[in-house]
Amino acid sequence: MKFKNILVVLNPDNEKQYALARAVRLVKEQESIEKVRITTLLTVYDLSYEMTALLSSDEREEMHKTAIEQHRQAVQFYLDKYADPQIEFESHIVWNSNEAEGIREEVEKNQYDLVVKYTKDEESLTSLIFTPVDWQLLRKCPIPVLMVRDGNWKHQRRILIAVNVSGEQDYQDQFNQELVATGISLAERLNRGNVHLVAAYPVTPINMAIDLPEFNTMGYENSIRGQHLINMKTLRQNSVLMKIIHTCMKVFLKTLSLKWHKN
Repeated sequence: MKFKNILVVLNPDNEKQYALARAVRLVKEQESIEKVRITTLLTVYDLSYEMTALLSSDEREEMHKTAIEQHRQAVQFYLDKYADPQIEFESHIVWNSNEAEGIREEVEKNQYDLVVKYTKDEESLTSLIFTPVDWQLLRKCPIPVLMVRDGNWKHQRRILIAVNVSGEQDYQDQFNQELVATGISLAERLNRGNVHLVAAYPVTPINMAIDLPEFNTMGYENSIRGQHLINMKTLRQNSVLMKIIHTCMKVFLKTLSLKWHKN
């Protein structure tokens, strides 16, 4: 799988745009024949603009546009910095108080096949109270999300894929397959080593254990865990088969190409 339309979420709090740098490197390493589109997205918001009661809606809208235009000039610096003949850049700046919501809306409007976003450790109290944007994206984004950190990629590192094997919705299995296929493709094209799958299952609700003292909490959790293990095993087996088919197709196409050149 080669990415053709990538959405990069810019980080307004850091001059070094690691997500953009990683997306550009990804495009170069996948050696695409056709141009790849990279769209940068910056979500901006200033509460003080909304608290100005004396302004009309038109005046407030004009202030939003002015703020967006100021950020657009800053974004252009990075687009010029990473200019590449194989990449077609676009920039979108939206006014939204919820960054995760702004990203999801952008994804729904356009046919992106990957979201790249910078992530960092959350150690503040707010990260314990509110749901971080990264977690919202991982849970709700309908396409693969690549979270990146600062620092260079190292070869032979594991690719970790978070999957949902609860079996509650039919679309989850299809999305799991897409995620695994993407991971396998990245591992092979970028020489990134093994692909690992990870999933989480819910524990027994506390109120259930309190309201129903006779309820077998351990048995319930073991049952849920067992079903998740079965579903994970099925996904893993299908993934192994997928990798075998993918490898065989590569060998077949390479052999066919050699025969064609000889003839």
